Amino acid sequence: MAETTFTWSQIESPAAGARLAPGRHFVRGWVLPKPGSVIADVRARVGPRIFAGVHGGPRTDVAAHFSLGQPVALAAFEVVVALEPGDDTIDFEALELEGRWSSFDAVSFTIDSALPRAEIEVPAPPLSWLNHRRIVEAVLRRADGQVSPDWPALARDVVAMLPWPRDLRTPPPPFIG
Repeated sequence: MAETTFTWSQIESPAAGARLAPGRHFVRGWVLPKPGSVIADVRARVGPRIFAGVHGGPRTDVAAHFSLGQPVALAAFEVVVALEPGDDTIDFEALELEGRWSSFDAVSFTIDSALPRAEIEVPAPPLSWLNHRRIVEAVLRRADGQVSPDWPALARDVVAMLPWPRDLRTPPPPFIG
């Protein structure tokens, strides 16, 4: 278990020091704020690249260990990270209530390029009608003033700018959105 001035945490899977294939991996663990601290979000950083996390999954074991007086601690998180040969350390950061991202844990792996590439599916629902409208608007703005726009190229450019993944996963109960 790792401890900072504002959290306790544990990176559970994959295990620290593991030999991983290049590609996308789920990293799972938990982070619990200390009394007086609040965590609003979690992310992972691999070098300059940032990967959004899903934070707030229920953990009965964490609640029991820290004697929280409630049946669950909303402390579990998971992050999908893309790892390439040469990457070895993932830094985990929590968004504190004050709006500041602060490091709470780090884990190192060996990325073995001899292993077959790991690719996991990250579920993403279709874009909503609102997203479609905004994407069409962005494509039309990019084409502004062009006599014969290359519509497929403009659409690919706009789609490439969308943050991915749009939705990391469907949140577990008790969450509904």
